[in-house]
Amino acid sequence: SQIFKTRRKVMLLFLSLSMFSFVWFYLIKDYTPMQYYIFFIWLGISVGFWAVMVTIAAESFGTNLRSTVTTTVPNFVRGALVVITILYKAFQSMGIAKMEAVLITGVIVAGISLIMAYRTEETYGKDLEYIEI
Repeated sequence: SQIFKTRRKVMLLFLSLSMFSFVWFYLIKDYTPMQYYIFFIWLGISVGFWAVMVTIAAESFGTNLRSTVTTTVPNFVRGALVVITILYKAFQSMGIAKMEAVLITGVIVAGISLIMAYRTEETYGKDLEYIEI
């Protein structure tokens, strides 16, 4: 973020890289072992938005709530897996094939993620010395 001077743009960049990775994995069927390893290195790098997301969450609240938010936000994200799984299963129950249900679910979740990242308040350079009332 020091180079970009923005957390939101970095978040959008990493979300885009992550979405590209998932589409790449979806479209390519026959990997050599080396391609498979390279893909997962790339995927590991592309999910770097996780650290930026937690930083933005922490910087969005005053000092009296900061540690609570920092531990709660990742758990909300993990808990969203339940809703995402229900959505995926709903598509399957409509007769949509597994891989297409994965793609549709992924596009919906990624779209929501991009919209929310775009609408997030910029926290780079924000004064963090305040208390929530």
